[in-house]
Amino acid sequence: MGAAAGRITTYQQRKLLTSLDNDI
Repeated sequence: MGAAAGRITTYQQRKLLTSLDNDI
């Protein structure tokens, strides 16, 4: 997942992190 995170844009990464925070 780290390698994929390096390829996605900051917006997508931030959106992904937000989704993870919501799941917790």
